[in-house]
Amino acid sequence: METMRGFVIPVVIAFVALPVVASAQSWKEIGKTASNSVVLVDTRSIKRTKDSVTVTMRTRFAAPDGEQITGTRTIATFNCAKGLVAVKENDSYRGDRVVRRSIPKIPGYGVVFGGSLTGVAFNYLCPNSKKP
Repeated sequence: METMRGFVIPVVIAFVALPVVASAQSWKEIGKTASNSVVLVDTRSIKRTKDSVTVTMRTRFAAPDGEQITGTRTIATFNCAKGLVAVKENDSYRGDRVVRRSIPKIPGYGVVFGGSLTGVAFNYLCPNSKKP
């Protein structure tokens, strides 16, 4: 009986926790950068206001960079009317391990560059705006 309880309890916990973990994020591939890196957005993170859209994005690099970084996760707000982006948080990954986390001390809006992570996301999230 003790052996059965030792097996049943972890199985029940796994079945209860799995839907919570699986529903936490819903990634959708929206395109590729100029360097052929895949760009994804968490569709559940998209929040729209008048002219702005806030989103969590990921990119998987086509090839690791010089520091062996293989991808990033970025939280940013796009001003669709002005064609600008404000990065709020950026995590760099080596495999599935975070190796660098950056949060701007003085957040502000900057230019969206076409062909970049933010350029691909801007074109997807702000389809009726002036393309970068």
